[in-house]
Amino acid sequence: MKPNIDMITVPVQDLKESERFYRELLELHDEQVSSGEDHIAFFLENGISLVLFEQSEFARMTEQIGGISRTSKLILTHNAGSNEEVDQILLKAKNAGAKILKAAAANEWSYSGYFKDPDGHTWEVLAWLRRNDG
Repeated sequence: MKPNIDMITVPVQDLKESERFYRELLELHDEQVSSGEDHIAFFLENGISLVLFEQSEFARMTEQIGGISRTSKLILTHNAGSNEEVDQILLKAKNAGAKILKAAAANEWSYSGYFKDPDGHTWEVLAWLRRNDG
């Protein structure tokens, strides 16, 4: 199989609130959004789609009888172009209703910070450090 991941689907408790959050955070225009009764799709850059499904439908689709856990099982990462952009995105996420988990800081390979969206999905925002040694 050739790797070709182009859609990320996550469960949400409140579809309208999650739509508001992501429209504000990602500055999406109407032509970048498509919705149905129980889901909404955001068409991002490079052919990637972020799809939000109401928890009940997500649980049915994935046969999760006990419901959906609010524990992060993955981290969604946004690559920013600079440290300043990382800071701007984290502030924008906070203003849109996200909980900042870790303020942006440099480590040996990047400058990054973390937040949780209103449904508890963990996001990392990072800018890769440019090294002089290649």
